[in-house]
Amino acid sequence: MLSSKKKILFIINNLHCGGAENALVSLLQVFDYERYDVDLLLMKNEGVFLKKLPNQVHLLPAPKEIPYFDMSIKAAVLKSLTGFRLDIILARLVYFFYVKNESVPTIKDQKLWRALRICLPKLPQKYDVAISYLENIPNCYNVDKVSATKKIAFIRNDYAKLGMDPALDRPYFKQLTALLTVSQSCEAILHKLFSDLPIQIGTMQSVFSLDTIKVMAEEPIQEDFSGITIVSVGRLYPQKGFDLAIAACSILVQKGYAIKWYVLGEGNLRNELQQQINRLHITENFFLLGQKENPYPYLQKATLYAQTSRFEGKSRASEEAKILQKIILATNFPTVSDQLTHLENGYIVDLNAEAIAEGIIQLIENNKIGEQLRQNLSTSQINNEQELKILYDLIEK
Repeated sequence: MLSSKKKILFIINNLHCGGAENALVSLLQVFDYERYDVDLLLMKNEGVFLKKLPNQVHLLPAPKEIPYFDMSIKAAVLKSLTGFRLDIILARLVYFFYVKNESVPTIKDQKLWRALRICLPKLPQKYDVAISYLENIPNCYNVDKVSATKKIAFIRNDYAKLGMDPALDRPYFKQLTALLTVSQSCEAILHKLFSDLPIQIGTMQSVFSLDTIKVMAEEPIQEDFSGITIVSVGRLYPQKGFDLAIAACSILVQKGYAIKWYVLGEGNLRNELQQQINRLHITENFFLLGQKENPYPYLQKATLYAQTSRFEGKSRASEEAKILQKIILATNFPTVSDQLTHLENGYIVDLNAEAIAEGIIQLIENNKIGEQLRQNLSTSQINNEQELKILYDLIEK
């Protein structure tokens, strides 16, 4: 008997430790497999979250052409010739000439797809709904290479701050059924830029496995969390403002505060950030711990969680800190009000190192502020069902 379940495809780059990847795996952990058959396509089948995929999810083979774009052009041409893949050679040459004068990294990534699409084959399967869970390549792949009755795409960040070119995205967004983002402020930005397109633009916030987070938070860790400890989570990219965090830590140490600040995440700024730590002589105070498959014990044990971002969509790590009822200090990035209110469920400071340091001092010295924030967080609730209904309604309508 043929299955009456709808066939759903999710698309993302990989399952490395990041907010979007964590959010997708959490969504798949609570997805309704009584109603839907689910395939997952990764551009690369790698990442620490692979082992957390539910058994019901069918992981497709990753496109074998992607690695050719991680090689030097010489190595890619030689390997392509060996495999008689002249289309890959053409794609690499197109990419080289298309981006050689492009200085903006995010636009380079957008333009990468114009080359990738030359050599990536279409997915042979047909789906009722295809859902790309991250901007750029997943969304473009969804439009160009997937056969589906409905196509839903996600922008999981503040589009206006990503540095992307709307003109490159517009022809792709136009072909979608719906474009979703993670907060009301981010949705307003998309409406402003793309309101003329004949698609639905809306918000679907992340879902969380609350019980899983609380159980995982009890696992042991090796690092010293005695005294005043601060934790931040995020990729080591300029967006996350860890250079500001390091400068703030230096100010605190100079003022005599014996703190330890741990950053969980990896990225292309590691060397630069480590050099800043060394230069400011705070190697005993500020630590780049790299990716952690389980960040929750660090959040649980911390004195406070610090979100020092320059911009965000809706920070998943901040939401997880709220679930664990941690004191949260956040910079006043443009969409911060979508998840934090000053002195209600967080402490918001100006976007500079001096303000971050002063805010931390206030939270350390004034116990009443922290107690009130924790009390408020203890009564807040996460509504997974409401968010899931947004997606299910789009699938079914």
